[in-house]
Amino acid sequence: MLPIIPQIDLSKLENHAVQTNKLIKEGFQKQQERLHEFEQKLEKLQDKPLPVQKHLHTIELKSSKVVIALVSLSTTLLSSVCYNVYQFSANNRLSNNDIKFHYIKAFGEITQENLLKLETIFKYEPDKQKQHSIRRMVEEYEQRVE
Repeated sequence: MLPIIPQIDLSKLENHAVQTNKLIKEGFQKQQERLHEFEQKLEKLQDKPLPVQKHLHTIELKSSKVVIALVSLSTTLLSSVCYNVYQFSANNRLSNNDIKFHYIKAFGEITQENLLKLETIFKYEPDKQKQHSIRRMVEEYEQRVE
């Protein structure tokens, strides 16, 4: 006594397989179309030149580091300028003292009146024309000595 095995309708199974196969083919075709569209868009983008990039740098005073850096730099700059002015005046004063010393050396002795005249010309009431003539006289004397 063998049990009776019901017969399966293979036509329904074949129909389902055919429909599934059609759905898979349609999905594959849609994906192929999308991929082709994407490739076309990518080729168009590759042909276009890249846009120019602009790099903008801003200094915001909201950051304490920026404020500290700006204050320290401006303080350094101001102190440097002040020191340069001081050095210039000191060099000018030393140059004048050097000319006065060479003038005294060139003419041997000096009296109080002549020393006062030198100090007046170089320090108290500066006279550029007289200073220049004294410099020339001292330089000529030194060239003759050499």
